Amino acid sequence: MIEKYLKIIFFSLIMFFPIFPIYSEVIDLWDPQKIYVQNDKVKLDNNIFIAKWWTRGDKPQLSTFGPWDVINMVVPENNTNNEKVIYENWDPDKIYVQGNRVNYLGTIYESQWWNTSERPDLPVPYPAWKEIEVTIEPVYNVSSENTIESQNEVTENLSDDTVEPELISIVDDPIEVNNDVTVIENTNASDEIFDSANENEPTTVVNNSNQDNLLIQETQTLSSEELLIIYNDSMKLAQNEVVESVIPLSPMNPDNVKRVERILSSDSWDYLFPVRNLAYTYSNFLKAVAKFTQFCKTHDNNVNSDYVCRKHLTVLFAHMVQETGMSSSYEEAELWRQGLFYLREIGWDENSRNGYNDECSENAWQSQVWPCGRFSNGDFKSFYGRGAKQLSYNYNYGQFSKFMFNDVSVLLNSPELVADSWLNLSSAIFFYMNPQPPKPSIYLVVEGVWKPNSSDLSRNLKVGFGVTTQIINGGVECNKGEELSQSLSRISYYESFANFFGVTINPEEKLNCADMLPFNSEGAASVNIFWDRNYEDNSAEQYSCKLVSYQTAFTSLIANDYNECIEFHFGTNINPNNPQPTDNSDETNIVFSEDDSNENDISSTIDTSFETGELNFRSNIILASNNNINYIGRWNRSDLQNPTTGWGATGIKAKFTGTSITVLLDDDNRWDYRINGGEWLYLNPTGRDILANNLVDGSHTIELFRRNEGGTLSTFKGFILDENRILVEPDPRSNRKIIFIGDSISAGYGCECNLWGGCNLGPTNDNSNANKAWPARTARLSNADFQVIARSGAGLFMNGAGDLNDVLPIYYNQTEFAWYNPGIWDFDFWENPSVPDQSADLIVIMLGTNDFSTYGKTTVPTKFEWKSTMNNFIDRLKLDHPNSKIMLIGTLYGRATPDLAKALDWNNEIVEDRGDDWLYSIDPSSWVSINPVDGDMMSDWTHPVCDSSSTGSGKISSELYSNYISPIMGW
Repeated sequence: MIEKYLKIIFFSLIMFFPIFPIYSEVIDLWDPQKIYVQNDKVKLDNNIFIAKWWTRGDKPQLSTFGPWDVINMVVPENNTNNEKVIYENWDPDKIYVQGNRVNYLGTIYESQWWNTSERPDLPVPYPAWKEIEVTIEPVYNVSSENTIESQNEVTENLSDDTVEPELISIVDDPIEVNNDVTVIENTNASDEIFDSANENEPTTVVNNSNQDNLLIQETQTLSSEELLIIYNDSMKLAQNEVVESVIPLSPMNPDNVKRVERILSSDSWDYLFPVRNLAYTYSNFLKAVAKFTQFCKTHDNNVNSDYVCRKHLTVLFAHMVQETGMSSSYEEAELWRQGLFYLREIGWDENSRNGYNDECSENAWQSQVWPCGRFSNGDFKSFYGRGAKQLSYNYNYGQFSKFMFNDVSVLLNSPELVADSWLNLSSAIFFYMNPQPPKPSIYLVVEGVWKPNSSDLSRNLKVGFGVTTQIINGGVECNKGEELSQSLSRISYYESFANFFGVTINPEEKLNCADMLPFNSEGAASVNIFWDRNYEDNSAEQYSCKLVSYQTAFTSLIANDYNECIEFHFGTNINPNNPQPTDNSDETNIVFSEDDSNENDISSTIDTSFETGELNFRSNIILASNNNINYIGRWNRSDLQNPTTGWGATGIKAKFTGTSITVLLDDDNRWDYRINGGEWLYLNPTGRDILANNLVDGSHTIELFRRNEGGTLSTFKGFILDENRILVEPDPRSNRKIIFIGDSISAGYGCECNLWGGCNLGPTNDNSNANKAWPARTARLSNADFQVIARSGAGLFMNGAGDLNDVLPIYYNQTEFAWYNPGIWDFDFWENPSVPDQSADLIVIMLGTNDFSTYGKTTVPTKFEWKSTMNNFIDRLKLDHPNSKIMLIGTLYGRATPDLAKALDWNNEIVEDRGDDWLYSIDPSSWVSINPVDGDMMSDWTHPVCDSSSTGSGKISSELYSNYISPIMGW
């Protein structure tokens, strides 16, 4: 039966979807001086290349990470005129329809029907692609005299006592750059290899020219004590009186500032950042450099300090442009020169209230150590993104203030200083210099001090520019299987700044991070640097703090923080008989993964970076990889200790023992949770949140479900339980499985905001709730495991704005609904990874509201478009879930308008035409009243409320379960 209808769809799609035209075109030779933008094509060395983004001077080559993709030239079977035709490489993010042809690994495939993300060579029962016979041949035979050679490199005659660097251009004269900008080279430079005989010296700085100082490989691991010395040394800070006295070209400037001035003049600053916000001055940058005495310092051991400084500027500026760049293809300046455009987060100013200050409330533990400043009327000040690192949240402002002024209150009371003073650039250098164990600082990577050990190397954490991306934003950009656009942009900027500063990039340097796993506590940079109360010391006379792995408000990198730890926890000054201790290597630790995901924070979010958790008499941490945790819905568990989800109504279930439970969530979304099947409670995660305490000591259940639909990822890191308490085997999972597919009605859009009931905020993260929308309610009535694949605005054939590319069939197979690299779900599994078995029993589809609504658009699908697309989608679903029954639900509005009636009528025709005994069409128009005054709908007449089982979503789920699911499924 399926094969019969697939054939019908194949021929009908030929009529509906146009086949991509075959064409030939004139393509010019690549010109290294010419600017190319996305989709520009060039020819070089018998190959055709297409630009992936803006590029100039980047030679086209076969490379995964460069700005060029290669295009093969083919002659189709029916091409009697031997015209040369371009077939582009298969793109997993592209939509293909019948007749489209692509090249995949040298073989040409033709699409048999609508598909996306299905690899052409997959051996599946009903493949979307078929291989066709064509001959791949080079078209343009570029002669050797037409091939553009790379420029000859000029090297300096090095003295006998230095090691000759590979591929490094060192010249006697200054390098002339565009617009008469000059970079002064150190003509007496020597780039010496790190002496292997001294590799055990913890503070020796490396500048390896033969392999470059970003190519050092594994050597002897440093001890905790040695790492603490290095970390403290790298964070040596100048007095602010010295910083404030810095002016360009002053003979009184510190040595590291003078070095930067030699390398980077004021004119060079203007050239590199021509579209910058005027608050980012050259003078402010020099002051920021002055604050961090080790940045661009003078090295000993015959190391070329100027070269190392140029390397630091190259890496720092590459990341700075990615964080603050204008990123406009219409700007005259190249993309890599568009940095420092943003000073304040878009949409915010210094009069903005109530921004990024949920942690300011008296109930938030963060406010106890980082009390938020207030306006004169008592409103909290806003801690939105400011400066070159877009510093956000009171705990990050407090940390930064502590380092800059030895006083947390300065920037908490005056956050505007992070935008309006030299702190706007100092914040970026602070992040660059500050170690975040188990991650090293970027500074120590470039210096060559950090050397990966066997654990790091096993996680592909190798020295190179790529690992600096892992440090700064690895949770978002790294370990994704393929290089994301953000990381590719950083690489491009790095290469451009390296060219400007005369820094060599060794061909073997690892620039990418797509295969890099996060740092963990077994890595070479892992050491405890934060102070917390020593709960094992109960002696009133011996109050003490100890070094711990998780982040607290007190760090060993600030001299007086140990005393402040004592005073904070015990309300007393330090006991003079109990001196500040060092790290105790005999402490019992268990391993956890780091928090890499907050790209705006100046360091990892406080107390959410649980790389290691210490077992003490108060609590212990349960990893997210624990086998007694049940995951509901689609979770990406490729990293078992840091599973992520991007869909609404995904959840976690577990059974624990003890009197309390705390959850570790890295997330900006909202959640519902309940203990022992009780009332659902609201959670806005802060990183570590107590869900229950003072329970009766015994066994309890915890359920935690995400309220918000897709768009951003949530990362679950585990639970904290009482000492010696554990997760016990959970109740057996239901063997009933339902998938719900829908739009905002299914995603719970604004469903807790019944405007007639007094809510005046409109739909937000706080009042949207997929956990209480009709799909989750229906699954619980059915006692079934479930997945909800729903997105606001989406339709089957077109979305609410008429867009044909933003529809549910595209998102259906995504592991995580997100705006980047969502991954493809493995339909051999229900919970991934789990035991195979994994056809859904029931698939419920409620689509059509956005397709047939004429609010905001004038077109709706034709009968052919709707029926062919739905038939195609049904067949896809049956391939993935061959044992399932499928229910097609019309819109809630029935035949309220002629267009809305089409969804129901044409669904009925599909079921009748197919004659399949597993396919049903359902009319829901009598289930709820669409008039908001009756209490079922929000005041928009569109979205059902979800605040009770007797209205809106509650009525929909009751009607669907009682009248259809229960009798049809026998549940």
